[in-house]
Amino acid sequence: MREDHAHGGRLVRPRRLRPPLIARLELGWIAAGALGLALIDRPSELDCERAMHTRTPGAAVSICAREYRDTRNPAVGALLAGLWRQAGQREAARALATRLLDTPERASGLQILGKIAIDEHRLDEARARSGPPASCTAPRATRQGSPATTRRWPRSRSRTTGSATP
Repeated sequence: MREDHAHGGRLVRPRRLRPPLIARLELGWIAAGALGLALIDRPSELDCERAMHTRTPGAAVSICAREYRDTRNPAVGALLAGLWRQAGQREAARALATRLLDTPERASGLQILGKIAIDEHRLDEARARSGPPASCTAPRATRQGSPATTRRWPRSRSRTTGSATP
């Protein structure tokens, strides 16, 4: 039996040939949102860390300077100061490393300032920047070899019996 005879010989018009306008707009917004997330969520190809290893020093300085200007991230600032020092721009590196002393990247700032002092043959300043060794500033009770941390082992062992002698 043919389909047009199933309905009494008349053709049945489908309800909708196209989805309603609102559904088409929703589908468009979903597609745009997915594309936006794909572009935003992807890591930048020109970040400072990657540029240091894959670009020329001049390009890496430019990329790191732009990233530091935009983010003011102290870790990026430390990388930039190191690149400037290696490129011979010691004054810019010194100024940035000095600003890093008040951030969580204080150690990197001190290291860069010490390297600049060594580059300029100012060894006394380099030593002053590094400070005394940690073993000199630790409290006496925690220093290696102090009575508070030294274990008392038996003084000698008998070679034949293996017992300890007091």
